[in-house]
Amino acid sequence: MRDRLQRGIDMTVFAVGLFSLTTAVAATAVTRLSDDAPGASAVIEAAQSPVG
Repeated sequence: MRDRLQRGIDMTVFAVGLFSLTTAVAATAVTRLSDDAPGASAVIEAAQSPVG
């Protein structure tokens, strides 16, 4: 039982970390493209706003 709980915690931490990393990479890519693409700042603002 304890092993299952620990595995669930590990998977949750991994998923949150992966999501954070993906978000950071996407934000960096959009920021780099913002010089070339008009409207990219709107995408950045949308990405940074909390999803509710």
